This record gives sequence, C-alpha cells and structure tokens, in this order.
Amino acid sequence: MAGAGQAPVARAPRLRRLRLVGAFGPIWTATALLFAVSPLGAHNALSHSALQAMLPFAGILAIAAIGQTLVIQQGGLDLSVPGTFSLGVVLVTVVPGCRA
Repeated sequence: MAGAGQAPVARAPRLRRLRLVGAFGPIWTATALLFAVSPLGAHNALSHSALQAMLPFAGILAIAAIGQTLVIQQGGLDLSVPGTFSLGVVLVTVVPGCRA
C-alpha cells in the first residue's frame, strides 16, 4: 500500500501484456484449430511437399508485410503492395535461374 509520500505501484506493463495476449488469443486459437482440422478435409494438407509448396507464397507475403510495416512506420514512404508483389515475383522467378 502506498503511503502519503510514496507513488503507487505501476501495473501497466502487466495489464498491457494481458491485453496483448487477449487481443491475439482468438487468432492463435483459430490458427491451431485450422491446422488441426485441415487434414480432415485434405489428407495431404500438412505433408512435407505441401508445406514446401507454400514457402514461396509465404515469402512474398512476408516481403509485402515488411513493406506495409515500413509504410505505416515512416508515414511518407510509398511502398505499395503491387510493387512489393512484383518485386517478389521477379526475385522468385529470376534469381533461382541465374548461374554463377
């Protein structure tokens, strides 16, 4: 308990952490449920080859997400999603074909 000359104990970080988990809790639950149910609809949905086939798309989406994060953080930087996708497509299709 805080006395007359003492400051109250700050509990904001704990509340912020709980709010963060509470905000993303349904997303994590839905993702886990999707991974648990997807093999019932398509039995090879989580196979090694299916997950490897998803990696290029995940990479392009990651590049777009990083670009959008920079747009939001910087305010004046203009990285559009179509430009980021075009860059991702060029990198994925041209770079693996290059030979040293």
